[in-house]
Amino acid sequence: MRRDTDSEQTAVAFLTSVAKNHDRKAMQSLQDRLNAFKLMMPSMKRGDVLRLEFLTNGDTRVTLNGAEQGVVAVIGDSTFF
Repeated sequence: MRRDTDSEQTAVAFLTSVAKNHDRKAMQSLQDRLNAFKLMMPSMKRGDVLRLEFLTNGDTRVTLNGAEQGVVAVIGDSTFF
């Protein structure tokens, strides 16, 4: 991370990027997963490392500085991002 952010800033930045790559219908179908993902977004400090790991089963693991924050499970199709 290049600067300190609170969890809301981190989540909004990520969700804005996802929205740029999906139409409104796709975003609606992803809403439950995006809400779960948003709850995992931590406050971050300069130098922190947020890792999104796309697992072979389609789930997405979120870690901050090597500590797991949670996993967003695939619901329905395997498309999340």
